[in-house]
Amino acid sequence: MKKPTFVSSNELVKFEETDLELELEKIGLKILNWGVIDRNSCFHIFTKEVNRNELISLIKKNLLDRDSSDLFKITWSNMDTYSIICDSDYLIKNINSIIDEDWDFWIISVNNKKVLEYYHEGELSFYLID
Repeated sequence: MKKPTFVSSNELVKFEETDLELELEKIGLKILNWGVIDRNSCFHIFTKEVNRNELISLIKKNLLDRDSSDLFKITWSNMDTYSIICDSDYLIKNINSIIDEDWDFWIISVNNKKVLEYYHEGELSFYLID
């Protein structure tokens, strides 16, 4: 396993090996065979094609404005890369690097109430979990 390229060794993040499919199944989400969340498996708020600026804005609006004290697990499609667990300040400070790390990524609130999925074709989806 490798650390995400933007994370330095002295930063306060936790590294974790993550089986994304199992992680999402634990909170009641199903994954379709092409690797995206099945919108029928949870409360789907929106899916939208976005450019980079919209992506950053929607991440801030839909994840961070709701509970700034929440922790987030960030997982990428490259399963050889550790997931990281970080606070909202770290997420915002490194949002460009998080986006650049790999094609697809998922941001899951540690309290498992919010999931944001970015699919490499420019599609952003946001889900709320019961």
